[in-house]
Amino acid sequence: VGSQGRAADRPRARDGEVEIDVVDTGVGIEPEVAARIFDPFFTTKPGGHGLGLAAVQGIVLGHRGALRVDSDPAWGSRFRVWFPLAADDPALRDPVASTTTVDIPAA
Repeated sequence: VGSQGRAADRPRARDGEVEIDVVDTGVGIEPEVAARIFDPFFTTKPGGHGLGLAAVQGIVLGHRGALRVDSDPAWGSRFRVWFPLAADDPALRDPVASTTTVDIPAA
């Protein structure tokens, strides 16, 4: 997070989900850049690969979560992540019922 950022004091649970905020007070993200920051291979860094936030988004979505960024050059950025609580997810209550078997052909 660096010297200009902070994570939320602790995750907040409400309405069947947990919410985590990461906030910074840096220069913020211009709207035209913010619209693309989760696109694979989009980067504003020299030598960057543009995979970091795309990977984060994939991980969050893979866990049935959501990810959002609010940013303004005047005040900085807030990344907000939501995940469902396990008690509200039938697949997590009964992992055997949600198991999928995939046959992998021999090489």
